[in-house]
Amino acid sequence: MTSTAQIDMQEEAGGTRMVLPMRMLPASLARVARSVMVLGALMMVAGLSPLLLGSAINFGLMHFLAVIAGALPVGCGLLLARGHSSVLCSGGKLIVREQAGLLRWQRHFELSQVQSLQVSVLPLNVGGKAEGARMAGESINILAADVAGKGQRVLLFGYPPATLERIITELRRRGGWVAASAGMSKGR
Repeated sequence: MTSTAQIDMQEEAGGTRMVLPMRMLPASLARVARSVMVLGALMMVAGLSPLLLGSAINFGLMHFLAVIAGALPVGCGLLLARGHSSVLCSGGKLIVREQAGLLRWQRHFELSQVQSLQVSVLPLNVGGKAEGARMAGESINILAADVAGKGQRVLLFGYPPATLERIITELRRRGGWVAASAGMSKGR
């Protein structure tokens, strides 16, 4: 995660959308995302088993619920492992969207409520892993916002620090927003 990711700047009516490339996750988080997707897919297959075995008459509410319950972890895993982010600054709002294909999840923030933005490096070996462990030394970069009345919220994750700093700069320049503090910190 050392190189700066390209940000696609798109001017829209009333604002600017910044589209980031696919995020780069540490190996341990990529493994977690794959595992979550596999478990969700297994739940979906178990739910669809009456249909797969040719007895559609036995497909009931519990099977349908198993399919729905399996779709959620598959979707979350896809957003985590294969997704990318976009940030829209328009009409006094900050809209952050996570997207993987047709799957989307977005969050809205009032720019007037955002008190500060901060790039942080979060270590993934918080549990005190030994130096020889797989996750020793792994970390992930995040862009967090301190939102009035709501505390800190993670806006973006999995991008190089320089890219996250550029997002802060573009929000200030294009959105007319000025934070009290923005900078890089180690941990939270």
